[in-house]
Amino acid sequence: MNKIDFNQPGGFPLETETLDFMQATYSLLLNKIGELAGDRSIISGCVTTGTSVSDGLVYVNGELLPFVGGFEQPNVIIVEDTELREFEDTELRTVFYKRYATFGTATVSYPWADFVECIPLNMVAPMLDSKVDTYDFTPLVTLVNAMKFKLDTIAYSAEENVQPDWNETDNTKDGFIKNKPALVSILYKGSYHIGDVLTADAYRTVTFPDVGTSSYMVLGTIISNSSNSADDNDVIVAVREKTNTSFKLTIRETATPIQDINYEYILIPI
Repeated sequence: MNKIDFNQPGGFPLETETLDFMQATYSLLLNKIGELAGDRSIISGCVTTGTSVSDGLVYVNGELLPFVGGFEQPNVIIVEDTELREFEDTELRTVFYKRYATFGTATVSYPWADFVECIPLNMVAPMLDSKVDTYDFTPLVTLVNAMKFKLDTIAYSAEENVQPDWNETDNTKDGFIKNKPALVSILYKGSYHIGDVLTADAYRTVTFPDVGTSSYMVLGTIISNSSNSADDNDVIVAVREKTNTSFKLTIRETATPIQDINYEYILIPI
């Protein structure tokens, strides 16, 4: 900070410049200290008792000022009182400027509700500590350490091959297969021996265990068993009268040779 060395031999030249230097030095320091509290801060005093406010010290609009208390009002103003002094040339000039804040009304004013009591700096840390919620991070640390231990046992770029399971329905399991195509389900499959078709038009009933529905499609194939395949291909087969346990084959023979055929089939729900 600035300094004046008064204690020197020869007589110190006390001039107005020296006094101005002193005033500028302490004014700057005091206002900067007030700036730490923030604008419209109550540095000290200004205690409200009933409808009155005591004297104190405030920082407002970049200036540290005494506060002259009194009956509480909505607004605070800054007052500047001046005093004249006679100079050596007998002229009266304004010398003393006394500035202070107080309640009142003026063109420029500051709402009293905006003024906040300054918290001592040595109380800030304890107050913050009292506002912070404490949390025990031990379980989280334990979990992270366990995960790290597990990861440390896995080689870099390692891969794990998992055997897929077509029947796995749990999508959280490693063996679950995503985007499986919809497959055709089979109600029943079997083979019926027709043998020889003795008449031009014949009916045969194919029976099977109860499949729970008559709404199914019969996919069938004629199987040739005779030594002469030309004899077995002279038949036409159609399906009718489907039930839960049977369906009928209507068979037409287009030639008279003896056949030996089977009807192999599967039942698919519709």
